[in-house]
Amino acid sequence: MLFATRPDGHKALGPLARETALHVCAAVTLGGCFWLPWLATAAFPAFPSFTERFYLLMIVLGNQLGFLTVSVRGRQPAKGQGRPSRVRPLIAGVLAMLICVVLGLCYDEVLRWLFGAGTPTVGLWAAVCDVGSGLAGGILFLGIVVGPLGDECFFRGLVLHRWAEAGKPQSGLLVSSTLFALSRLDAWNFPAYVGMGWLLGWFYLRTGSLLTSWTAHSLLNSAMFALLYWGYR
Repeated sequence: MLFATRPDGHKALGPLARETALHVCAAVTLGGCFWLPWLATAAFPAFPSFTERFYLLMIVLGNQLGFLTVSVRGRQPAKGQGRPSRVRPLIAGVLAMLICVVLGLCYDEVLRWLFGAGTPTVGLWAAVCDVGSGLAGGILFLGIVVGPLGDECFFRGLVLHRWAEAGKPQSGLLVSSTLFALSRLDAWNFPAYVGMGWLLGWFYLRTGSLLTSWTAHSLLNSAMFALLYWGYR
């Protein structure tokens, strides 16, 4: 048995935590197949040099591809319940996105009030402004479609789902949102990412649909890129 079960029906914490750790390690290992070549180019003068935040962003994007691969491999077959409605998850996703945008802008203002106007509140995604249009287009596609899908399938659909299934939804929210924030490699925005991960996880648990959190995450990244395009830093 993968999980040990306590008399109250909840699964033991140790095996659950180990399974989560193994999934994270597998995802980062697979992600390294994408971002290690990018880091290797920095050692050769013949290759174009990029900013530090660009290389960190490549690690984030590569790990998201690893998250997507691991979550697909670890996904459990859905129980037959007919064809669920997509309207409610979509509406909930839009609502979650709006809440995240408002809270995110407030968080940015607080950081700038505390540490000055030059505080890097946008984070690693601002690296899209450091590269040419072709590479920027690829980052936009990954950042709006593939990356959010990988994050949501892994942190909500796999990690949070397993913890909730084991009778520990609140612990699952904490674990999944903390791991999600750590995966951003962004110390300045770490608290904001924890909050975002918790909010998306809460909406996922409420609706039971990854469409909710993926819609919110994708729209949120789209809004962020739009702000970058209009000069928000």
